[in-house]
Amino acid sequence: MGAIDIDVAKLPQRALFDTTIVIRALGDRPDDARSPACEALWEAMLQNGRQILIAAPTIAEMARKEGSRRTIPRRRGVEVVAFDDLAAELLGRSMPNSILQAATQRAQLPKA
Repeated sequence: MGAIDIDVAKLPQRALFDTTIVIRALGDRPDDARSPACEALWEAMLQNGRQILIAAPTIAEMARKEGSRRTIPRRRGVEVVAFDDLAAELLGRSMPNSILQAATQRAQLPKA
């Protein structure tokens, strides 16, 4: 497959990238045919001053993947945003409070 051409004029000012795009853009799926397009979109957005938004659950999904070495790059143009009400409800129902309390203690966060 040749280089992917991204039409800069058609890039949005801001875009929310889901896990499917992020893992491929950061190189975690090099054999996936969609990876070059995801990588090209990521680079085009950042090189042209556009903002990439990543929902917090994407980070959780990436961290859970066995063998994953990727973290979200901390750089201008990439912003992690709070997750929506559906994700919050799922977390609230499936994450035991004891795990949340232990994580709060390890991170030395104030109790809610």
